[in-house]
Amino acid sequence: MTNTNMKRGFTMIELIFVIVIIGILAAIALPKLNATRTDAKVANIVSNSKQLLDDVKTFYTSQGQTTYETNATISDITSVPVMDATCKQLDTTKQFVAQKEYICGDDGKVVEFDPTTDKTKLTIKFAGNPAKDVDKYVLKNKAFKAISNGTTGISHRLGGVGIKP
Repeated sequence: MTNTNMKRGFTMIELIFVIVIIGILAAIALPKLNATRTDAKVANIVSNSKQLLDDVKTFYTSQGQTTYETNATISDITSVPVMDATCKQLDTTKQFVAQKEYICGDDGKVVEFDPTTDKTKLTIKFAGNPAKDVDKYVLKNKAFKAISNGTTGISHRLGGVGIKP
């Protein structure tokens, strides 16, 4: 004989067990998700850095320029979103040579482009705080190291002699 008064459903122990399993899965998944976001931010910063360097070299070479002594504006040279020292979007109608430009992350400056030191070269260096996650990973990135030398920077020659149109 079966007891027909028995209610069907989950016991409290079964519910707690399911909640604990979901909590363990969430604890495993959230750090992986955060690491993926950091990787994407680093990839974006490094990609923008390479693109800006390529854009500037291409522009000055195509103009036959060996120095920055031109009236080129930021929008003439690149579409990379460069910013000023306060990490606010630069006015793209300003001349490229006028000031240092930056590629910023969520927490501020990460990469500095300095066209003011030597008019024939563009210096690229790390400008962030390596204690911050994204900045720290940008500094360690092999592709970024190839275009800069960490905090000291590498100057890239621009333009070319004898390429005048």
